[in-house]
Amino acid sequence: MKKHYFLIIILLFICIILTGCDTNSYMKEVTYNEYLNLKENAKKNNKNFILYIKQENCRHCKDFTPTITKVAKEYKITIYYINLTKLTKDEYTKFKEEESFSGTPTVLFYENGEELGSFSRLVGNKSEKTLINRLTSRGYITE
Repeated sequence: MKKHYFLIIILLFICIILTGCDTNSYMKEVTYNEYLNLKENAKKNNKNFILYIKQENCRHCKDFTPTITKVAKEYKITIYYINLTKLTKDEYTKFKEEESFSGTPTVLFYENGEELGSFSRLVGNKSEKTLINRLTSRGYITE
């Protein structure tokens, strides 16, 4: 009987360790304040970054998230994402005014803390090939 308890405890411990590990460290969720800091630091340090805007209960986001996650992991590209559902009403209003996006999912590309412009965005559930092509053209993927 003690062996069974010991085995169960070991199995639970292993499950906790495995499920607690981040399976994709390339997708990094940011809060509204972290997003502001990210932009500020990118400006100061002349850095580029990618921001993926999504929300819960968005069918297109649910379809696109596995694609962007796979590509980020495969090409080892850090992609920050903000979940609009988790923003306060005030944060959402400020974010919407700053980024002027029309819907989700949307991928924004920043150089030196400034968005390149709406022409560079990916809006909607894009294919893996389209995403890879855009990341390649922006210099995130070099093949």
